[in-house]
Amino acid sequence: GVSLGGSFVVTVTRGGYDLALGEFRRRESQRCYDFLMQYSPFDVWKAKDLHTLCGVSRKGSLSRGSTLFSAGDVADSVFFILKGQCKLQKSAQAFTRCVGGSRNDQGLSIKGSGFAPGEDFRRGKLDVSVGFVGPGSVLGLDTVPPPKGEGARQKWTCVVEEDCNVLRVKRSDVDAIGIKNVSLRQ
Repeated sequence: GVSLGGSFVVTVTRGGYDLALGEFRRRESQRCYDFLMQYSPFDVWKAKDLHTLCGVSRKGSLSRGSTLFSAGDVADSVFFILKGQCKLQKSAQAFTRCVGGSRNDQGLSIKGSGFAPGEDFRRGKLDVSVGFVGPGSVLGLDTVPPPKGEGARQKWTCVVEEDCNVLRVKRSDVDAIGIKNVSLRQ
């Protein structure tokens, strides 16, 4: 290394870079493999197939307030929450009437203003929180059956409540590899 006025420059050969990158990818693939082995149907997959899936899966980070997916989006991926917390919600327009400010018997909380109990939701924009999910949660499996000829759609909107790290596994990758194994389906 060479010091240049408070900075430090490191020179790496192309071979050294490729070796370090290969080792990094191998470790990330192993972490993904170890993580997915905790979940069905991955726990019965052949190691080679699961490592292949880990090679095409992507980790990502999302900030508070970001939307992971929205109700109605094409459900083309499964998401594993690695760190953080997300809120699942649905537009109140999906519910026809409000009986009260909250429905504890169903675990629903209604957020908004200017609405009296019993008032029709369609007159305003409210969201109904249906739950919170955190590390170890799997999202994207609870979908709305698709109209004929279309793909499944997300049933909920997933909003990041606390900065999150997620692992995204595309359904097409699962199905392509899963032909020999158990595929991931509802």
